[in-house]
Amino acid sequence: MKNKTWWIGLMALGILAQWWVPGQMIWQQERLFIEGTAFKFKTAPVDPYDPFRGKYIWLDFEASDFDLPEPAAFEYDEEVFVTVENDTAGYARVSAVTRAEPLNTEHYFKANVSTSSNRNSTSVGLRFPFGNFYMEESKAYEAEVLHREAARDTASVTYALVFIKNGRSGLANVFVDDVPIRDVVLRNRP
Repeated sequence: MKNKTWWIGLMALGILAQWWVPGQMIWQQERLFIEGTAFKFKTAPVDPYDPFRGKYIWLDFEASDFDLPEPAAFEYDEEVFVTVENDTAGYARVSAVTRAEPLNTEHYFKANVSTSSNRNSTSVGLRFPFGNFYMEESKAYEAEVLHREAARDTASVTYALVFIKNGRSGLANVFVDDVPIRDVVLRNRP
């Protein structure tokens, strides 16, 4: 009888863990959207559509190439801390890239170096953790095409709304001329 009670307790603990872990992940992301600071990252044109990426929009950012204040060497795929601030137009810009976690601001997130450099390099390429915007499958391809065309059109402004706080980041939405991409897709359908 003791073995049966122990087994039932272990099963109940396993079931509780299956709900607890995803619940915590969802709660942490929601807290980021509530407590974090929103930044608008201007997006840049991307390569032509890749059929293997049909369920999300792949984003590239103008801010992902950063000019260092002094020469430094970074390894490919090295994890770094990226500090951001708003420029005069209200869009996010990278203000610092460091190996150490910043202590004087909460407006930073972790990213990876996308290009290796030598010790004399004065710039670094970054791969942001919010480069994919997942959408409903039936709208993703249209959204990718619309976003790519708008990003190449100099009269349009495309950006991603990203919440940032203490090393964490979350992509909330993608906009074309201040209209959410989902609404742009629906507006352009016959």
